[in-house]
Amino acid sequence: MRIVEWRIIYPFEYSKFVPAQDYMVARRQDEECGNGEGIELITREHYDEGDDHGMFTHKVYHYHSRIPGFIRWAIPNSLTDFHEKAWAAFPHEKMQYVVPALENRTKIFIDCYSYPYSKEEGFPENPCHLTEEELAVREIRYMDIVSMDPAPTRDDWKLANFQCPEAGIDLIPEPTRPYDPSVLPEWVENYKGKMMVNVKCIKCEIKIWGLQTRIENMLTITTVPGILLESARAITGWASGWGKMTDEEIRQYVDENYILKENDDYPP
Repeated sequence: MRIVEWRIIYPFEYSKFVPAQDYMVARRQDEECGNGEGIELITREHYDEGDDHGMFTHKVYHYHSRIPGFIRWAIPNSLTDFHEKAWAAFPHEKMQYVVPALENRTKIFIDCYSYPYSKEEGFPENPCHLTEEELAVREIRYMDIVSMDPAPTRDDWKLANFQCPEAGIDLIPEPTRPYDPSVLPEWVENYKGKMMVNVKCIKCEIKIWGLQTRIENMLTITTVPGILLESARAITGWASGWGKMTDEEIRQYVDENYILKENDDYPP
């Protein structure tokens, strides 16, 4: 099993993360999901599981168009649709990713924990509560919402020199050095405002003989982090939207959007 712990730092305070994330999902659902592409929200409902009480969501990421054109014709949609099931009981969230065509041979789980972040206090030693055996193979990587490749696909997700007073986001400094996943993002070192961190530990196990290591590396370093990176950039870049809304207004926006899309038809 490959275990990679991604640390994503956001340029706003801890209490704003849940409404910001809800707004982002609803807006992407509204703007992007057409012709079988983008994010499709299947289910959104409250759940109770022991001491956990939160929101369960089931989303499908339709990414067929992002496969290189010269091989896209040969790959069915069933291999490029990622189903995400998430159990969010902030500050803890559990996520499961499934590619239906490979369901019996792939296991992708993500444990997520959110914390307030300050440069003085840094990170907890074991933020995702891994076992000793898991810690022995854990790899820590920092996700840089400003300068990490691939470059943003939208202008409103470009975050160098971005600021949003309505959301309490100070000026995000433009980076001067290349992205390095092993060290804290450069913008964080020079940022003056409040911050929080969302730690996502990806646990991936593939049972495809001869391709196990290659696919596990791709999913934990490229594919799944790419999905998370886009969402992190959208959360921040759309701060002017959620920053001026009350929590009740965001809940209404999410509910209205879900009802609208629930009746849409998506290609198989």
